[in-house]
Amino acid sequence: MAPLPRRWPHRLLSSLVGTGAALLLAELVLRSLGLPDTSRWFLSTETFAADTFVADPECFWRLSPKDPDSNAQGLRGPWWESTKAGNELRILAVGDSCTYGFGVDWQDAWAVQLERLVQAAHPDRLVRSALAGLPGYSTFQDRRLLARVLPDAQPDLVVFYCGAWNDFVPAAGTSDDDLGAQLSASRLGVLLGGLFRPGLDGYRTAFELGETPQAHRVSPDAFAQHLEAMVTVCRQRGACVAMVAPTHPATTLQRFAGLGEYRERVLALAERLQVPCIDLAAVCRQLDPTGAPPLPGHATACFLDWVHPAPNLHAALARALAAQLFPGGAPPATASPPLLTADGQDLIVPGSGLARGPLHRVWLGDRNVPARFVGDDLCARVPHDLPPGEHVLQVVDGTGAHTLGRLVVPPLAMRAERTVRGDTTELVFRGEGLPGRMVLLWATYERAHEAVATPFGAFALPVPAVRQPVAGVQRFDLAVADRHRTTVDTHGAWSVTVTVPATAGAPAAPRQVFAQALLVDPRTLRGALTEVCSIADGP
Repeated sequence: MAPLPRRWPHRLLSSLVGTGAALLLAELVLRSLGLPDTSRWFLSTETFAADTFVADPECFWRLSPKDPDSNAQGLRGPWWESTKAGNELRILAVGDSCTYGFGVDWQDAWAVQLERLVQAAHPDRLVRSALAGLPGYSTFQDRRLLARVLPDAQPDLVVFYCGAWNDFVPAAGTSDDDLGAQLSASRLGVLLGGLFRPGLDGYRTAFELGETPQAHRVSPDAFAQHLEAMVTVCRQRGACVAMVAPTHPATTLQRFAGLGEYRERVLALAERLQVPCIDLAAVCRQLDPTGAPPLPGHATACFLDWVHPAPNLHAALARALAAQLFPGGAPPATASPPLLTADGQDLIVPGSGLARGPLHRVWLGDRNVPARFVGDDLCARVPHDLPPGEHVLQVVDGTGAHTLGRLVVPPLAMRAERTVRGDTTELVFRGEGLPGRMVLLWATYERAHEAVATPFGAFALPVPAVRQPVAGVQRFDLAVADRHRTTVDTHGAWSVTVTVPATAGAPAAPRQVFAQALLVDPRTLRGALTEVCSIADGP
């Protein structure tokens, strides 16, 4: 064999140094760019649109800046300034899509509603909430996110709503903790290893059958460790803490054995650490014992689907937290605020008396609305689908909450006409609304002796008192009247035809038909009731 050239050690060393430098450079570039993007490696997120999330170097993903609700933290909704006001009370909500408010408006998320209740109880304080949770987040991600935001956030209260779903989801190849460790060690290694990762189809198919292949994203033991660590660090920072023990529709628990163990870990940890805890299962039972869906397309009266709370459960959870953590409640109103008048969609408060500083929140009823100063006047925007009834205008600035007046909104208009076709009478009910809104119309020969208050206005058709739930809110499926369904068309109009069958034998005397309709956004359950319209069913 020919002898090696004398310079071969130098060449080998140069090659090794060059290769090492290239690998180091590649690692540094990947870290600076937050790559590889692992946000699509999880069953929890692969169904979202590709531009919903962007890569996050520590938490796997964050909300895309393209999302109109996204803030500088990559989370949903307003975030706090780094400087905390002396009279400010900050509430930080930590969790997943149930805290994020999946399927509901930001203002309907339980933490934002808790903020409003606490603000009402402490009008001289500036009460502000922030949502530290995203769809698909596990407690591993929550722990990393909390470590990032806690020092500057300076919350007074931290509420954990964790363990509802994502920790239980199958680990597609590796657990969250292991993937986090691998990313910390070598992003290049994770990138190359990702080329050989198995697809999600097999995991998804098995999971849909109720199986849990390999392991959970976060095991119950690791879940409890992460949750306890977060409670500890919050207390070390001087914040009060509280927990929510999750629950689910019965069908979810029957289908996914083992999911309830995470709830039990929350309850056990809350008892051991002496943390105030709201049992969401008890809240659900009190809200609606029947468990039936209030509107088409929803799992139950409390849940939009297999796990995500409906708007009325968000509100009930906020009330339960406020009652336990702030038992004083709101002070009694001293006087009725002045009546305001809207000019179209603009609500102008002349000479509001407010300092021209930042407006942290402007509430019209339970809606957070845009507002601006016009000279000394305050101009607030009235939502198109504000439900009928009285809505108080409240502004929250750096000095606290200020009630400026009230707006009375009349019910939506509805008209009726009768057409006789031979022995059959058709009653056509018409109205206008926002395109795409679902319309539910009820028609009956009776009118309720007393209207039932709902978030959509007063429902004036009969509802059996014995079947009315404790909360008495959105159970329109219990109405005695026949229900008809349609959708507002692209021109903003809708119509429902009710056919009155012919009466056998001698014609009966005409009777009055009473009808009322609900126009509602099927995604958020925001909507408004019409006035009651009556018409005779015959000439």
